[in-house]
Amino acid sequence: MEPNATQSSGQQFQYKPLQHKNEIRLLRVAKPCASVQKSWRFSLIHAIIESAPPYETVSYVWGRPVRNHNLVLNDGTILSVTENLARVIHESARHCSTGYLWVDQICIDQDNQEERNHQVGIMGAIYQAGYQVLVSLGPIDLHPCSALDFICSTANNALERGLPKETFLQQLQIILLGDAALTTGHLVMQKDDHRLAIWQLYKYLGSSWFARGWVFQEIILSKQSKIMIGSSTVSLEGFYWICEAIMQVEQGDILSVGLEDVTISAHGLAIISVMRRVWQSLHRPGDSESLTYPWFPELLSDIVSRMQTSLPQDRIYAFLGLSMDLNIRIEPNYGYSGDKVLACAAKSIIQGSQNLDIFEYLCRLGDGDNNRPFVRKPPTWVPDFTSKAHVTPFRRSMTLQAAHGCVMYPHRGRCNLELLVAHGKAIDRIQTRIDPRIPPYTEGMSFDFSYYVASAVRCWELSERRVPRPTAETVFAALVGQGHCDSEMAARSLGNEQLPNMLLSVVRYYFDRLEVKVGTDQSALSGYWE
Repeated sequence: MEPNATQSSGQQFQYKPLQHKNEIRLLRVAKPCASVQKSWRFSLIHAIIESAPPYETVSYVWGRPVRNHNLVLNDGTILSVTENLARVIHESARHCSTGYLWVDQICIDQDNQEERNHQVGIMGAIYQAGYQVLVSLGPIDLHPCSALDFICSTANNALERGLPKETFLQQLQIILLGDAALTTGHLVMQKDDHRLAIWQLYKYLGSSWFARGWVFQEIILSKQSKIMIGSSTVSLEGFYWICEAIMQVEQGDILSVGLEDVTISAHGLAIISVMRRVWQSLHRPGDSESLTYPWFPELLSDIVSRMQTSLPQDRIYAFLGLSMDLNIRIEPNYGYSGDKVLACAAKSIIQGSQNLDIFEYLCRLGDGDNNRPFVRKPPTWVPDFTSKAHVTPFRRSMTLQAAHGCVMYPHRGRCNLELLVAHGKAIDRIQTRIDPRIPPYTEGMSFDFSYYVASAVRCWELSERRVPRPTAETVFAALVGQGHCDSEMAARSLGNEQLPNMLLSVVRYYFDRLEVKVGTDQSALSGYWE
């Protein structure tokens, strides 16, 4: 351990209050002077986000939330940090190019709940304003590997030169298979080092960092990223293509490396892929590979159930910076329970968007989660994004306007933590009873049946009246509007004597089991938060 990350007899550092709404603290990093001392020198300064000096943020795994290690500041005072941060801070200092770091555990007074509430609310702005994010996938105790440094260097050079992806992947695969020259420039690749490189990359992909909820906004909101791999660094894009190269190497070649515990983390690969896709949609919207930046509830639905946080409130708060809708305002409050945070988020989304598109995620109620301890749950109109989806989530209604006769689902009411009123009716309880186990009859159809069912359900207008039970025409109109089949295919299907009736009977089975009770009896909600 570095000298200034061990136990010390110095006084505990006393945080000074943050006065401005956009005021933050930064950790100044001074390189050690070889003639005087060997350890890094740290000090804390205050700055306004808009006028702060260039700084880098740090994304890492907290580990055990026990701050039993001390970081000694330049004035002799000490800051209590977790064991993992005591290691990460020196790794980050070595790769820091601006001289300033923003580290949540250090730059936020963790014992001041009011400050935590406010700083979490502006965390999106903090990451967006930073020069780049430094990512530590540790703690992973690995030996130095020249091939791993070679791989990172190859990825960085290929991206800088703008090499075609096919050429890039081919170069990486040559290294992974051990066919590269032993010496390339200043890098010397030891014999059989490619085997160790594969094993270490698999270890990095299995890091608990990929399950940490906060890492999504830390990566996606930052202008660029620098993932610390061994003694080298590589960007998010470079790491993604390294993973692609691993996956494209033939399985027999991977197994031939002679390592016993070579298993790749499907979760790590999936998270890297989603991060890259969402980052590109935000920072490079004009690229051919970029998709439209997703709506905030879509991101919550896709991400939250995959990730973990130390506090239940952070299952929502860890993703607040990803909302680009200025009308959706979710104020962090760590005095609330996890369920109340879910209800507050649903209320803010409904009020901010002024529609009921959040109903698309009511399949996420989590009522069937037997492992969850009995608690007083939020109202049933509050999606539980922390539960895994039971069926494929619905699509946003604006994509189905044409198929629905341009009928939208406006709010036209009021919403608080106890009551949702839409079109003059109080929505007391919503039940979803969709059984995905019924085998569909989909011969001749190219679309996913779960989307088919979702489209049929969306034919139901949530207003003062109920749309008649779906017909074959309305179902196929919804499918055309959602892009699961074209008009010509729908016409051919409708002309089939058996297919529409068989599909329609299955859809109606699902449809009849989706029940929304609309009334004025509020007894079930009275005193909910008392």
